[in-house]
Amino acid sequence: MSASCSMIIDYESIVGWSYNAFLFYERSMCVMKGYMTLVEAGEKWEVSPRLLNTYCLKGRITGAERAGRIWVIPENAEKPIDQRVRSGSYKGWRKKYSKNKEN
Repeated sequence: MSASCSMIIDYESIVGWSYNAFLFYERSMCVMKGYMTLVEAGEKWEVSPRLLNTYCLKGRITGAERAGRIWVIPENAEKPIDQRVRSGSYKGWRKKYSKNKEN
């Protein structure tokens, strides 16, 4: 997949920006139609972009692809199910599984 972008930038409005801020702005504005960035998907699904990055690396988001250095996610992609443990059943596992050293 190649992410080519033809956008018009008003250079007078970005005078004083750092080079990295300009690259981030340019990269975020160049997402292809029908796709969204991790930040946009995070706002849509109420999940952090870092967690979405992990989901993309593990292949849990159908249709997610790398476009250069960023991940692009199809706009019609389903939100992955959160598989983190929230029940609290992991609490006290060291005490439960550790061997008693006193005996």
